[in-house]
Amino acid sequence: MNAHPLIFSFFRDATGGAEMNAGTTGSLFLDWLLAGTVIAAIIYFILCNLRPLLLSALGLGAVAVGLGLVFLALVGLATGGLAIYENNKTKQCQTVYERVARARDAPADYFGDQMRRDADAEQASCNDLAARLAARAK
Repeated sequence: MNAHPLIFSFFRDATGGAEMNAGTTGSLFLDWLLAGTVIAAIIYFILCNLRPLLLSALGLGAVAVGLGLVFLALVGLATGGLAIYENNKTKQCQTVYERVARARDAPADYFGDQMRRDADAEQASCNDLAARLAARAK
C-alpha cells in the first residue's frame, strides 16, 4: 500500500489492529446491520411510493411501445417504398432497349451525345437492378 505510514497506522489502530478493507466498517456485524438498514429503507420507499412508481413505469412502457410502433411503421414504409420503386423501375427497364437504340441513331451533336449518355446510364441502372433481383431470387 502506498499510503503514508501515519495514516495507515491510524486506520490499523481504529480497527483494533486489523487492516480495514475499502467499503467496510471494519465490523462484520455493522456491515450487515448497515446493509439491512439500506435495504429496509429502499423497500419502505418503494412501498410508500408504489402508485407513482407504477404510474411512471406504465408511462415508460407506453413510451417504449409507442416508439416501437413508430419504428415498425417506418420500416414498413421504407420496405413498401422500395417495393414500389423496384416495380416501377422494372417496368421502365422492360423498354430500355428501345431508348438505347433511338439514342444510338441520334445525330452526332450535343443533344445526341447527351441522349446516348443518358441511355447508357439508364442501361447501367437497369443492369444493376437486374443483378440485385437475381441475387435476391437465389
